[in-house]
Amino acid sequence: MAVLSIWGTIAYKFFSTYNPVAPVLDEQITAMAFKPLVKKTDKFSIQQLHRDPFLGTIIRNPSTTNKDVAKKPKDTIQVPQMAYLGVLKIQKSKDQIFALNINGEQFLVKKGQTVEKIKIVQADSRKMVVRFQSKTITLPIQ
Repeated sequence: MAVLSIWGTIAYKFFSTYNPVAPVLDEQITAMAFKPLVKKTDKFSIQQLHRDPFLGTIIRNPSTTNKDVAKKPKDTIQVPQMAYLGVLKIQKSKDQIFALNINGEQFLVKKGQTVEKIKIVQADSRKMVVRFQSKTITLPIQ
């Protein structure tokens, strides 16, 4: 009988350890209101520095003198796209006609002629010299 009571106690401890009795929980209120936290944003402004943060000296604006004043560039001239295409020559005549492409449009011109505000100053079989708004431009043959 002693053996049976010892084995019974061991079995009771074993089963009570691995199969515990679930505790009874009190019923809780599950309805909760959700209120998100609203962070207030910091307001700031950027201010001009009056002191050098590394040296601690006061920053001075550079004085403007005639030397420091930037010169305004001259009005830039919008030059059209031009290409010298070649020369056409009548065999029995000394007259030469030159093929000139201006902004994708082809023109047949002679020396001294003005087309699209472009004057033909000089031309030969290798190059053409034109003048556009007092600017001289040399065009090699394409």
